[in-house]
Amino acid sequence: MKLIAFLLCGILVLLTGCGSDESVSLSQSTELSIPNYFPDELGSRWVYSGPDGKQWVREVTHERTIGENVYRVFTYTPPLEDVTFNLLRISQYRVTQNRVLTFVEDIDRYVKAKAPEFQVQGAFGRIEFEVQVDSISERELVFYRIPPTPNVQWGVLDVKVERRVLLQGLELLQLAFEMHLRIEGTVVGTPKTVQTPAGTFENTYKIEYRSGYTFFIIDEEVATPEVTDTVWLAPHVGIVRFENERGITELVDYTLP
Repeated sequence: MKLIAFLLCGILVLLTGCGSDESVSLSQSTELSIPNYFPDELGSRWVYSGPDGKQWVREVTHERTIGENVYRVFTYTPPLEDVTFNLLRISQYRVTQNRVLTFVEDIDRYVKAKAPEFQVQGAFGRIEFEVQVDSISERELVFYRIPPTPNVQWGVLDVKVERRVLLQGLELLQLAFEMHLRIEGTVVGTPKTVQTPAGTFENTYKIEYRSGYTFFIIDEEVATPEVTDTVWLAPHVGIVRFENERGITELVDYTLP
């Protein structure tokens, strides 16, 4: 029997980071010479147009305390799909002196929803399966380091996830496997000028997030193609463009307090 794993799509999850965790608002930074690439005032509002031409709105609406940290919350109109997660459509974040951290809630559900599709060949033919995921404790992702620095790279994620494939709903028919997820962020080159429907933005940084997945099951290693998500950050505006395998999303309008 040979098991072939197919990756449905990428998911960006988890992170353990380093550096100060002292939460501060970028708009309150005493380093006046450093432009604010992530405006976070309550009431900030951005309108985007996706690859399909549909527009949606992201707004900073309120704050939420989780554990010992205070996060600001993005509200989306229309609301996010239940299992949608990417760097652009983050829900909660906090800003420290040297990082922007995003928080992914119910991470186990996201990982399970993005589990690979399995096809069992040979003696069993094609059968039903269920993927079970061990609990994952890390919840934060480093969006980028402050300030953005040309050609600087950082490890966003390097974690191994234990899973089981339950065949035909029977506990006795289980296949254990391990999934290794890796994400690296890179500030690509020096700042450029970017044009969008919302205007022309100078000194815009391009950041690439490259994610890769490797599966280990029945002594077989299966590596998936690397996936790249690209974000453009403009000073005092934030995300003005986002690109992945689905296409390009651009800023259409924005209102900042």
